[in-house]
Amino acid sequence: MRKFISIMLIVATVMLIASCGSRSKVPEGWYQDTLDYYAEGFRTNWANEKRELHDPVIGTDLKDPRNKFGYLLIDLDGDGGEELLIGIMDNDAHTKFTDVYIWHSNLGAFQIMSKSEGYYAYLCNGNVLRVDSWYGSQTETQYMAYNSDNNSFTILNDTKYIPMKIELTEFQQIAKNYGCLDAQYCAQDLPLPTYALGRRMPMASSSCFLFSSLLRIWIEEC
Repeated sequence: MRKFISIMLIVATVMLIASCGSRSKVPEGWYQDTLDYYAEGFRTNWANEKRELHDPVIGTDLKDPRNKFGYLLIDLDGDGGEELLIGIMDNDAHTKFTDVYIWHSNLGAFQIMSKSEGYYAYLCNGNVLRVDSWYGSQTETQYMAYNSDNNSFTILNDTKYIPMKIELTEFQQIAKNYGCLDAQYCAQDLPLPTYALGRRMPMASSSCFLFSSLLRIWIEEC
């Protein structure tokens, strides 16, 4: 009998060394290519999904046709640049976010958090994220504040933050409207154009190392 224990490391911690340099200015509209990718994914049942190491992780929640998804652009740390949060549109009291994208100073558009069967993030007052992770019947809650200076989230000891219900922009509506901007997409039902998407960081190809929510440790007991 084999027992698999999936441990999700949900805290994206960046360890900076001297060669990392300072944060560059966030380009306007840096998130548009990622939004186009998700809009096409919902329109085509993720026939466009890319599965290379550096491509975004698309979790099962995103592929469940019963779920309706939207996005939020918000400046989490007040630096003047927006971060991208992707979440589920439902009747729950608090909005559940499955994916968080940032503009990484070295990597560009970057998927810093992705729900891979292990957590949900909630936006709280003060633009703090509450992240709930679970194993079996046990749930761990952590509060995190984003810091664009080092492309990472800092864990907070304070638990005063309250999750909120957020109005999201629906992806499905974007997908429906997109084709009308170009007749070839409406008439031929072609996939939307894709560009350089938000990426996962290769663990050994940069001078800045990031341990993210994408790391899964499997423990096998025979």
